[in-house]
Amino acid sequence: GKLGQPEGAAANLLHANPRQRSMIFTKLFLFLLLPPPKKEFEELLNQSRRCFDLSCQYQVRLLRLTATSADKNFERSPYKILQCRKARIVRANLKRRHFQLIFIVQHMIRLMLGSAHQTDVILDGALLLCALHNDTTVQLGQSAPQNEGAAVCSNTFAGLQSQPRRIDVGAILQTLSKRRSEQCCLALIGCLLATCRMEMSIPSADSDTSSVEILRALTSHLQSPLGRSASPSRNVATTIPPSDTEDPSGKFFDNLAIEMQQGHTGIESEGNLLLERLIGDEENFQAGILIKCLKLCPSVFDKQSSKEDMVKWINRGTRNLWTQVGSTLEHVVLWWSSAPLACQPPSHTKYLRDWLLMVQPDDAPEPILSTLRGLGETLTMYVTTTTWDKQFRLALVSTTLPIDYSYENSPEFLPLNAAIAAHRATGSVAGSLWCDVLSTLTNFSNSCDQGTIPNELPLVEQIPILHRLDHSIHTMRLWAAEKAKALCADWNMKMFFRVVHRDVGACLEHLRDLRVPQLVPPDPLEVHIQVCVSLRAKLVSEIKINIEKLKQTAAQCIVVLSSVCSTTSLATLSLCFPQVKVWQTEVLQEKASDYVAHFLDEIYLPIVEATKDIEILGLTLKIICEAWLDHIYTKRVKFSKCGALNLLKDFDGVAEWIRASTSVPVEHVETLAKHEVLRMCEGVGRILLRKPEEVISMLPGPQYIKPDPEEMDEKPPLPPEMFVPNQIRWLELRAKNRRALNYFLCICGSGTESY
Repeated sequence: GKLGQPEGAAANLLHANPRQRSMIFTKLFLFLLLPPPKKEFEELLNQSRRCFDLSCQYQVRLLRLTATSADKNFERSPYKILQCRKARIVRANLKRRHFQLIFIVQHMIRLMLGSAHQTDVILDGALLLCALHNDTTVQLGQSAPQNEGAAVCSNTFAGLQSQPRRIDVGAILQTLSKRRSEQCCLALIGCLLATCRMEMSIPSADSDTSSVEILRALTSHLQSPLGRSASPSRNVATTIPPSDTEDPSGKFFDNLAIEMQQGHTGIESEGNLLLERLIGDEENFQAGILIKCLKLCPSVFDKQSSKEDMVKWINRGTRNLWTQVGSTLEHVVLWWSSAPLACQPPSHTKYLRDWLLMVQPDDAPEPILSTLRGLGETLTMYVTTTTWDKQFRLALVSTTLPIDYSYENSPEFLPLNAAIAAHRATGSVAGSLWCDVLSTLTNFSNSCDQGTIPNELPLVEQIPILHRLDHSIHTMRLWAAEKAKALCADWNMKMFFRVVHRDVGACLEHLRDLRVPQLVPPDPLEVHIQVCVSLRAKLVSEIKINIEKLKQTAAQCIVVLSSVCSTTSLATLSLCFPQVKVWQTEVLQEKASDYVAHFLDEIYLPIVEATKDIEILGLTLKIICEAWLDHIYTKRVKFSKCGALNLLKDFDGVAEWIRASTSVPVEHVETLAKHEVLRMCEGVGRILLRKPEEVISMLPGPQYIKPDPEEMDEKPPLPPEMFVPNQIRWLELRAKNRRALNYFLCICGSGTESY
């Protein structure tokens, strides 16, 4: 119990000067910033080991002192009680310092393994610290009771709320893979460029400067952002092409385009050798790490490692490395360079993504093949966002501009001039932009649906695509409906049918290529996959609903056309229809009046020139003629016999105009010239020639010509009057017989004179 005894010495040591007590911790922390020479590091390592040993010894002695002072059989005294309390406090402080030192060692191990300037000295030092950490952890587990639970040291060491664990070889390989992945990304890009360089001996005549920019953006990644070289332990052949744009390597992406068009993206055997050499170098690197672990820190292994265990750890480390490469490669390609690909036009990244998804199993070894496919799927999110943002913005801007706006002088649409010129002959410019949006999203979605097993599909990348597709279809449908109404109001039938038929039809044609198969039900335990599948199913159902609404848009626009056509016809007739007295004249005209041709040229000719659909042509002809008859009846025009005959000739002028027009399709001329509505107009004219009490026969009059035997079986056609509904009201438009009235007045006058 005296200070000269071991228990008293431990208490005296712990209650000494704090600066002397924390000397080792300060030296260890300074090593994190400035790595000392090997001799100083070994001295610091020995001091740390001695500090851990002394801490464990003193904790055991203090625990024994506490237990002895609390024994009921031992003589109780105030001094013993004070000694027990002081020993408990000293042991708690010592234990807290012990855990803090373990935390510092752990933190330094992570920093050394993930150091930007990785060398053999730093790696060996990290492994020696791992050996110290594991020995201390084992010693702590043997000395400390098993039922103490968590050891909370302070608020600044939240990571030590549980007992420290031994660092195994898996944690070391995983930490090294995180730092190694960036260098491996650079080497992989260099191997891909070298792989395809053999195809570039013949320059392509169809190339442009965009491919050179893509190549520059990729080759710039061969140099890391900090300007450091690759690890000396890896001897991978990477070549940086010269800056001359005439070099054959500048045709990299042009040759890829030719290969995609020809359906060939094979990689030669020399390229496979480069990729296999890269995999072999990384496996050798993992094997070297394991050898160092066996030599410097054997405690990271659970048991005595055999050859099979070493192969298993090499495969596991390589798999972790390529997993880290897959998650890092996107950032390297897009952002981590002096000329990132994200600063290039979105089409460049889209081109790279399409090429990566076309890589076949024979084109690259398995670890790299999975990494490249993962990169292609990861780039899908970036490509979808950037491409859709640009195309959707241009489509929205085009909808606010006039329908006949000249896009040639607009710098924003300059890259699309070729596509706009190609679509201008068949559809509107805004419609072609909407088609591009839907076509791009459809292709992106189809590239994500390569099966029906949810675990094998990139559902996370496909969900934003489907969401944007649903929004784009809805917006395009609203634009088509509103633009059709505006064009009808202006009676711009040329652009109306381009929007309703060509643009909507082209969008539906692209949407027919959309593949959204029903997926296999996922495992109920995989909550994330189950949520993604449910969200995908919801988006697919909304897309199908919007597609059905888009199919109905054309019919709705035709209904609007019918209403506007009737109103426009009545308005035109109110301006060009002859005055009432013209129809009460006794003069017969030899041909149709001039207003008939003017009326048809204003209303019907734009429709005939814009569409060749016989149903729409017949519908609009019926609406025009019915509006003609409504105008006559509404104005209550009175017709004399000659006026009725002149009206019949005007009605016949419609058929003559159809036959004489060069805009009417030849195959539809007779169908339109003999349309049912023209028979109804003829029937109105004949009713105006009849007397009110005259009965209309449903059979034609007797024929005195011997009929043809072949026509005996045919039913006789109905008279035109039968096509007119409510025939009685048209009899009210007969003008009184002025000639008979004048004759009657003359007779009355002569009889008066005789008397």
